[in-house]
Amino acid sequence: MKYNHWLAAFMLFCTTLAGCEEGDPTALIEAINAADINVSSIEVEPADGVITTGYSYQFTATGYRPDGSTVNITNSVTWASSNNAIAAVSSGGLVSTIADGSVAISASLASLSASTSLTASSAALQSIAVFADTATPNVLSVSNCKDLQLKAIGTYADGVRDVIPITDNVSWSLISGNGAVNAEGLLSTYSDGTISVQASLDGVDSPVTDVTVTADLNSIAVTPSTQTVTINATLQYTATGTYNDSTTANITGNVQWSSGTPTVADFVNPDSQGLITAVAQGLTTVTAACGAGVTGAASLTVSDNTLDYLRFEDPNGAEIEVFNTTVGAVTQISLYGYFTNGEKIDLTESAQWSLLDGATSVISVNNTTDNKGIVTALAVGHADVRVAYLQQVKVLPVNVTQP
Repeated sequence: MKYNHWLAAFMLFCTTLAGCEEGDPTALIEAINAADINVSSIEVEPADGVITTGYSYQFTATGYRPDGSTVNITNSVTWASSNNAIAAVSSGGLVSTIADGSVAISASLASLSASTSLTASSAALQSIAVFADTATPNVLSVSNCKDLQLKAIGTYADGVRDVIPITDNVSWSLISGNGAVNAEGLLSTYSDGTISVQASLDGVDSPVTDVTVTADLNSIAVTPSTQTVTINATLQYTATGTYNDSTTANITGNVQWSSGTPTVADFVNPDSQGLITAVAQGLTTVTAACGAGVTGAASLTVSDNTLDYLRFEDPNGAEIEVFNTTVGAVTQISLYGYFTNGEKIDLTESAQWSLLDGATSVISVNNTTDNKGIVTALAVGHADVRVAYLQQVKVLPVNVTQP
């Protein structure tokens, strides 16, 4: 009965759409998408922007639901340009300008639509200014071992273009300081102090801009705090920083990683970002440091035992050969390694978790540090969890039913 009521409601909704009642497959698909997303209006951004002819910019579509919440529907809408000779738009909202002029960029979903104007201009670039891409753009300050997204604003012969920044078009340079800035203007800090950056485009350089990095980091927690792995295994560590205002942040990519005994386990790649490789039997201390001031540590044991087999187990230590669960359930699955000398080691955090054949609509499985092996049932169906440790692979069949 529930199915029939839903179908009747959907067909009533469908009849309001041109072509749907006549069997137009495109209109039918759009109707299904709109009903599933449940939005009552659409907004297209950026609004009324100017972009240099020959460049591209990613537009987004936001759907507003009746309860006031929003959802990104950029990849669900149908995009269009009022004049493809001036600017063309891809199915994913990427707008590429071709010639000078103004166009309307629109997004539609079933009976809903929205549009914004875009101007393509060949006016010459005169200057560049660097700001923080935050609610307070003039405040160029960030806590140590955190990231700060920068943005570049261009002033052209026809005016300042602050609606559509040129952040992704400029070349970013780190002039001085302990940090790094990537091609998208994301500034990563590694200690407190001052970092100087510069943005350049078409022979025009911004002034050298200083970013103040404050010493607000209070402590670092390294996880897993205690772990045993076998020779040649890798283990991903996570560094979580706690700041003076009691907030926390994942600073894994900002700290400097080191091993107290590199002959036992070491960070082989200088840019490893917490990924350590076990080399020989023994014990080592793993350290994460933000500059010279704040550190966190963990203990790592490397065993020379030979892995015999892998086994999935529940919290009581019972083997799980097939996992049966219900929609909405969240369950921790543990992976244990059994070794030829009789030793049993929890390998949940050392293994790599994924879904076989990408059945992401049925379940999800977590592969992030401290949360590995957490399975969330999303919909009725079957999926397979794949776990890899060294050269061994173990697959767990998962069946999901209604509660």
